Amino acid sequence: MPFTVLPAPYPGIITGNTNICVGAVTTLSDNVSGGTWTSFASTIATVSATGLVTGLTSGADVISYTVSNSCGSNSATIAINIDPLPDIAAITGATVVSIGGTTDLYDAISGGSWSSSNTSVATVNGAGIVSGISTGSAMITYTMINGFGCTDDTSILITVVASTGINNINVNNGYKLSPNPATNEITITWQNQTAQTAEVVITDMVGREVLRKTINLTRSTGNSLLSLSAIQDGTYIVTITSPDGCYTGKLVIIQQ
Repeated sequence: MPFTVLPAPYPGIITGNTNICVGAVTTLSDNVSGGTWTSFASTIATVSATGLVTGLTSGADVISYTVSNSCGSNSATIAINIDPLPDIAAITGATVVSIGGTTDLYDAISGGSWSSSNTSVATVNGAGIVSGISTGSAMITYTMINGFGCTDDTSILITVVASTGINNINVNNGYKLSPNPATNEITITWQNQTAQTAEVVITDMVGREVLRKTINLTRSTGNSLLSLSAIQDGTYIVTITSPDGCYTGKLVIIQQ
């Protein structure tokens, strides 16, 4: 009795992008319909029934496309690489600035770019200095891109309040306090300092001390964040004393 030998199923050829970033997606396709998609390393990447690949962690994976008939199954495969995201840190710095004033934002990972979601409220330059333009809120974003072309970003909400006519404290190119007015915290920035420590004293307008803190000047230029959460609304005098000199200025606190 004659019989027919059927060939094994042809799995076709997989096409699509073989390099994606962690958290990104790409769609693979095959020129033969009716098959099933599978990820070899599902902790690195997953693939849906329609060939949609999602990168989970950095590494290499193999995606297979399997077709079947009465003679069995056959698979086509494609290797993909999931590239890592760039390192990025949380943004630090004061989050309230007055119209016409500035506040300095920082990210521990250098090399990124700054942007503002609403430049009519606040702008930010390449050094992370935010300028208050009008009252309202703006999201300031710091974006990093690495050699793989993968990007990651982090954001912080900046509130711009009406100006009190008092600018950020700048004295003899030594110290700067920003923002001013401030809410629950203020950034003390120093430059060209040779001392190891400085004493920060905040007093009210009748001379009563409301806060005292020693800051470590671990390098000649740097910054330190000072909490103001225990201080009530009002106008205060800030005095910074170190072997390099004594610096004094006014500070307005507006708790939200």
